[in-house]
Amino acid sequence: MNHEVTESHRAIRHSMSSSVNNPAIDLEFDHLFPTRRRSVQSLQIPFEFPGGADISVSQLYCVTTVIDDHGRLSDRSALKWLGWTPGQTVSFDGNNQLVVVRHIQSGRWTVRKNGYLRLPALHRHLCNISSKDRVLITAEPNQDLIVVVPINILTAALSNFLPDVWKHSP
Repeated sequence: MNHEVTESHRAIRHSMSSSVNNPAIDLEFDHLFPTRRRSVQSLQIPFEFPGGADISVSQLYCVTTVIDDHGRLSDRSALKWLGWTPGQTVSFDGNNQLVVVRHIQSGRWTVRKNGYLRLPALHRHLCNISSKDRVLITAEPNQDLIVVVPINILTAALSNFLPDVWKHSP
């Protein structure tokens, strides 16, 4: 996104927030949104980041996207959110459940010229990610990293945590 588009988006967001807060415009949206944000604690999800990591769930940026035939993630918003730019060097690590992408000073892999990230074949195969598969991308700014999670892993985690939701109703 170029600078003019970014400024345009800011202007639109500002004008939208100004008009919503304008008492002359009688819009009733309060019933659509909760009055307070729910936290992990209020949802009673027993979750802690491993190793006592200092990560706030509210700081995570999450988006789902599709992988193309060459391993390109079709959404680059997480990279933009972290401030990653084309040509920036990254490393890939992971296992059969996820891929961790970190910004590094020098290395073999880079953010593509068009600003997209391409997962190497080794990591796609390890995670059993194929063309047109959907993945969850989670970006964490304090550690300057992206975690790519295949949807089958996310689905397994959700079904283990909330098994009653996935049962068929009679």
